[in-house]
Formats: sequence, C-alpha cells, structure tokens
Amino acid sequence: MSMTKNSQIDACPACDAGGIDTSIDSFDGVCVTCGFVVHDSTDLTVPDWIVTDQRDEQSPQGDWLANCRVQNATEQRLVSGFNEIEELANCLHIPIELRRDAAEIYCDAFLAETTDGRETTNIIAACVRLASLQNNPIPTGRLTDPQDVDSSQFHRNCSTLRDELDKAPPAPEPADYLRFLENELPVDDDLLQASDQLLENLAGDSSLVGKDPSAIAAAALYLTGEDFTQSNVAESVGVSTETVRKRVAQLRELITDG
Repeated sequence: MSMTKNSQIDACPACDAGGIDTSIDSFDGVCVTCGFVVHDSTDLTVPDWIVTDQRDEQSPQGDWLANCRVQNATEQRLVSGFNEIEELANCLHIPIELRRDAAEIYCDAFLAETTDGRETTNIIAACVRLASLQNNPIPTGRLTDPQDVDSSQFHRNCSTLRDELDKAPPAPEPADYLRFLENELPVDDDLLQASDQLLENLAGDSSLVGKDPSAIAAAALYLTGEDFTQSNVAESVGVSTETVRKRVAQLRELITDG
C-alpha cells in the first residue's frame, strides 16, 4: 500500500484505487471504490479474498479459481466448489443469475457445515438443482449425467439441503421444463406454445402423478413437433428413450380419451 510522508493513506491496500475517504474519525480511511476499511491495526498487505475490478475483467468466463487466492484447505474447498458450479453451468448453458443463486446456496450450506463429509461434485449438483427450482428447473437426469456425480448421493443431498437450509421450493410441473428444452433443442415459439397447451390440457390427470415431469415435457414436445426423435428429447432431459416412449404412449391415450 502506498503512504505519504505524513503516514496518510493515498491508495487502497485492497484494490489499489486512489480514492480514500478520511473524514470518518473512527478509523484511518475507507476506500470509495471497494469499501475496504483501514484501521490503525490493519494489515497493509493485500487481502487474499479481494477480487479487484481489473482481475474480474481479465476473467470474463467467471473462473473462480482465477479470481481467488487461498491460504488453507478450508478456503480451497470453498473455492473448488465455486469452480465446480462454473464447470457444470458451462455444460448446461446455465445463465449467470442461476449460477449466483447456486453459489449462494453453496455458501449457506458451507457455513452451516452441511457440506462437511460430502463429495463436492454431488453437493454442487444438488445446489444447482435447488437453485433452478426457484425459476426454471433443470432435469435431475442432466445433473446426474456426469460420471463423477453419484445419483443416490445427489438425491440425498437435495433432501438434506432442503431440510437444513429450510428451503422448500414448489415441486416442478411438466410445463416448467419446456424452457430448459427450448435451450437444448431448436424450439420456436409456436412449438413451445403448442407443447405448453397440450400439457395444460392434461394437467392434473391422476395417471401422470409420480411420473418424471421432465420426461412428460419431453414427450409433449415430441408429440407437437415434427423434427425431433424420441431419442433427441430423451437425451435433452437426461432420461432413457424407453421412458419417453412410455410417456408418449400415455399422452396419446389421454388425448384420445379426452
């Protein structure tokens, strides 16, 4: 950090900006750029967890590890979790808002020690799933598709996060997965509306209760579209082609009976 001859601060030790507000009597100064507070006893070395605007601009892809420095195993575990979020989000084309929501859930779980003893990849997949349920759900089949994610641990982690963090998002309906399918397949507005209408007409039918809603959405998209195979839509939501085939047959029967 830069000091003048009379020991006044002329640059922030955190972000190296020159604007220091020294008008507050309680401490030596406050950086007007990043808000870093300087006391008499402040360590004048750059804090390890400060991410400057300049470094953020140099990492447009949001690589957490590129923007953080760690001092111990605990910090390494936390930052590795952030990096896992980025890797999974990049694979599934997850928007930045959802990445932030997943990171917040992971931080809450980390502070509550819910992550202790749990494999990072499995807990991160659960955090992303829980975050997605707040808006546009991601099919569980896509989150457990990577080989390093254990399906049973993933589902247990989802239940644990709900209970210990007191988060209870509503259970997704089949139509809620259409937005995800829109990002995975070339779906135009007309097809999306037709699929949504089909699902709305069949909503509440008791024969669909307990069935994977993402597979039902995939079947509806297949029935209303002409350019997709059952394999295409099945792969998009992470279920087997046989599962989609069963849901297609079921929806056709309901349409005929209706």
